[in-house]
Amino acid sequence: MNDPYIRASELKDFAFCHRAWFLERQGLQTTLTEVRALGSTDHALRATTVRRAQTLHRTSGLLLKGVGIALALLLLAWLLHR
Repeated sequence: MNDPYIRASELKDFAFCHRAWFLERQGLQTTLTEVRALGSTDHALRATTVRRAQTLHRTSGLLLKGVGIALALLLLAWLLHR
């Protein structure tokens, strides 16, 4: 391939592996397309898991703060009515 221009879609390949991008520009096809797709799927699943964990962490923190405030108000009410 003697195309002097780089297509936008090639930037992803270059970012993944400079050498693979160069070899593909020379006309060689990679045999790792399926492996790369599996890796991308795995990363997407891991990102989803991390986002869920972050959401659960934030939710549990808010819940814990709410329980703490409720207990403090109950204690205050008990002390005032004693």
